[in-house]
Amino acid sequence: MVPSVRRVFVVGVGMTKFEKPGARENFDYPDMAKEAGQKALSDAGISYSDVKQACVGYVYGDSTCGQCAIYHSLGMTGIPIINVNNNCSTGSTALFMARQLILGADFQHMQNAMEELNSIAKNITVFEMQMILFENKMLML
Repeated sequence: MVPSVRRVFVVGVGMTKFEKPGARENFDYPDMAKEAGQKALSDAGISYSDVKQACVGYVYGDSTCGQCAIYHSLGMTGIPIINVNNNCSTGSTALFMARQLILGADFQHMQNAMEELNSIAKNITVFEMQMILFENKMLML
């Protein structure tokens, strides 16, 4: 018997100009997250309140850049945020992490503990100068 394969899809994308945060005056991580996040959410046709978890990729910044980028630009909803810093591989690592969280039992367990059974998350967003939404509502920035 062949095991069933669960698939994860990118359903919305938003992008910012590729540049080092702070290169433009008054434009840093939270501004980049807001720009990319709003575009990705719009592209996917969902609201930020639908997002249940985030993976945030960054290179130039402190250990909690993900929390700063999400909470101060998109809203302080209290969702769990995983920070990913892997230099040139940050974007692909954050994307891989989000996929693994969706597919893994830990994500399902966390989702079930965080919300009612009838409102399981459907999308994930990814950010590292871009934001990508996935089927299963998890924000990955």
